[in-house]
Formats: sequence, C-alpha cells, structure tokens
Amino acid sequence: MSFQKETTEAIKLHKTGFPENRLKAFKIFEENKNYFWLGYYHQYGYANLEIDEEKACNYYELAFYEDNNNADVSYRLAHLKLKKINTITDENERKKSKNFITSLLKMAADLYHHDACFQYGDILVNGKLGNEKDIETGKKYLERVKNGKYYERAVNLLNKINNS
Repeated sequence: MSFQKETTEAIKLHKTGFPENRLKAFKIFEENKNYFWLGYYHQYGYANLEIDEEKACNYYELAFYEDNNNADVSYRLAHLKLKKINTITDENERKKSKNFITSLLKMAADLYHHDACFQYGDILVNGKLGNEKDIETGKKYLERVKNGKYYERAVNLLNKINNS
C-alpha cells in the first residue's frame, strides 16, 4: 500500500474517535514517518500517549522541513513555539524565535488558515512579537477570518480599528 493510501486509511481510523482505531492509526503514522500526525497525537495525547508538546513541536518541525507549504503544520508549530516563548532567556534566541513564529503564522495565513489569519493580523495591528504596527496589512488578514474560533475576535478588532 502506498504512503498516501495508508495515510488516508489512518486518517479515517482516527476520525472514528474510537481509541482502538486511533491506536491503529498511530501505528500507521509511525510506520510511515508521518511527522504531522505524530506531532498531532503527541500534542493531544491520542493513542494512550502522554501529552508531550515538546515532542509534538519536534515532529511538527520535521513535518515543516519536509513540506513548508502546509498551513496546518506552520500554524501548529507556531502555536507551540509561541506557548514557550517566555521560557527563552537568551534575548537573541527569543528574538529569532519571535521572527520564526511570525513567519510561520504569515505562511499559514497566506494559505488562508483562519486561525493564523487572526493571529498574524493581530500581531501586525498591535505590533506584537517585536513587529512594527502595520494596521492596513493587519486588517487584510483579519478580513480573511470567515469562521473558526477567532471569528468574533477578528470582527471586534476590525470594528475597533474602523472606529478609531
């Protein structure tokens, strides 16, 4: 069976939600070195795994370097790196990490990942992560958020910008 067929089958098993199927799916992901899904399973503790965001981050990095044109990989890697930004004590390393996170979010946002569009737009509008404010560009990304968990926040931020 090909990598793609096995991955498709494993995703179907995962989506059933049954623990025994997720364990089978995990084994397929391991056998095929599907780094995105291995990261996903470690991030959320599927297949009886302990939640391990460090391992998840490492797998997402491997997936990113295999295919940096995947919005979900870029977003999840940025999300996990952002969670640990305050643990970086070296100022130069923190600055490099902030720049990397920003570029990951931009990559995902450019591929219309709605959560990334909000986060990248918010970074630009508010000058977060050491970035200069760029309200016009930030607005363009916020306007791309058409649904998802950040939709209301995007609308509120756009209203705030338009009313100021």
